[in-house]
Amino acid sequence: MKLSNRMFREVPLTMRPHHILIVVLTSLLAISCSPSNQVTRSSSSGQLSADQLETLTDLVQRMPASDKPEQAWVNRQILGMGPAAIHALVGMLKAPGTGNDRYARYAVNGLSKYVSQPGAEQDRSDFENILLAELQSDHPTGVKTFLMEQLELIGGAATVPVATSYLEHDDLYKPAVQLLRSIGIPAARSALLDRLQGGVDTDQQIAIITAIGDLEMQSDRVVSLLEPMADSGNQELHSAVLYALSNSGNPAAGPVIESAGAAEDRLRYARRLFTEGHTRRSAAIAR
Repeated sequence: MKLSNRMFREVPLTMRPHHILIVVLTSLLAISCSPSNQVTRSSSSGQLSADQLETLTDLVQRMPASDKPEQAWVNRQILGMGPAAIHALVGMLKAPGTGNDRYARYAVNGLSKYVSQPGAEQDRSDFENILLAELQSDHPTGVKTFLMEQLELIGGAATVPVATSYLEHDDLYKPAVQLLRSIGIPAARSALLDRLQGGVDTDQQIAIITAIGDLEMQSDRVVSLLEPMADSGNQELHSAVLYALSNSGNPAAGPVIESAGAAEDRLRYARRLFTEGHTRRSAAIAR
């Protein structure tokens, strides 16, 4: 905060020192209460004052931090500024190729890692809700992809319905699938199966089925959904189906694996059967 020279020039020279002090203090109070220095909040994210925004910018420009203690300090400072600062930080992100936002990306990613630590549950929940609000706001596709990548680190049950809504988005279904895969709770798994059952194009099928395989989903529903796709003429889809079925460890997938699976699919299936306790069946497949 700066005082102008004009303020002092207008103080009469005949005033006593304590009179001058009163004038200065009154002027400082007027400046601190002026609208430009107040934090005004909207119904959703709020706004930072010019001074707060300058402080946030200075913190962001420290990224990447030189060491872990400095990184932790920056994270605590930004979180301490409240939700409005996080919204403002996300507002600094730009679509790839439209500007340099590397410092802002470092800062957001640093916060994601920071709140994912044990003992930071409340900060993680608050940060997750802010990112979800921003994910549903008017941001470019590249920014939304980045936000989903951060939610892979901290997302929980609250993230599932938002991620699910992007499974129908032509440009964002892949990061949405990866986000649900990372969360991995029953609701996320059901969302993937529901989308697959709802009818999607081949590229989306491959993305979803690969995630199902990564999650080692073993329900009978998985087998019944994937078995008909094993005969697909698309080699990439065929490979994804065999990968997911072999990783299911479900004995019901055996006939398809034995008839259509490659050697690596059968070995993977044998290992998963063994893990699930089907030792005799596993030994038979491995021979």
